[in-house]
Order: sequence, then C-alpha cells, then structure tokens
Amino acid sequence: MTYGIEYVATVGPEQTAWLTNPEHFDGSSAGAENGDGTVTLTEEQVDALREQDTGEGRPGDLEWDDEHGLLVYLPGGGDCQGFWLVERLRAGRA
Repeated sequence: MTYGIEYVATVGPEQTAWLTNPEHFDGSSAGAENGDGTVTLTEEQVDALREQDTGEGRPGDLEWDDEHGLLVYLPGGGDCQGFWLVERLRAGRA
C-alpha cells in the first residue's frame, strides 16, 4: 500500500469556489469540497500550484512557514488572503 499527503484548508465560499475550479490546477482535477467549510487538495494538486507560483502573493501562490506549514494565497474581498493548508497523511491504493 502506498501513502500520500493531502492538504486541508478551512476557507470561505469564495475561496472554496477558487480551490474547486480545475482551471487553477492542471485542468482535469481540483480540490474537493468536504461540506464542512474545508477543502482538501492532493499532493499532486499542490504541486500544480507550486509549478505556477509567481512569487508575488497572487491567488494560487504558495508560501512555506517553518512554524505553520504551507500557506496558499486565495482571492478574498479584493485582496489576496493567506489560508494555511493542514497537512495530513492519507492511505493510498494497494
């Protein structure tokens, strides 16, 4: 059995819409809305964001913080807001 990492962000409706839109990733997949105010991203989806990162704090850009972990910038109220992605282990397929 293989294992992977998934990332969970607690976000508002506007940020949920952004994270669940495939055009912001590789065009074929997007984050999954969990129905509890959180969205889950796979390791591959985070990698897709990382490949497109502008380094300017635009929507979809990532930032690493040693204390808190991975931060993703998302649109919100006209400004980019940072949302922490909580990393957790997920079981993969055998």
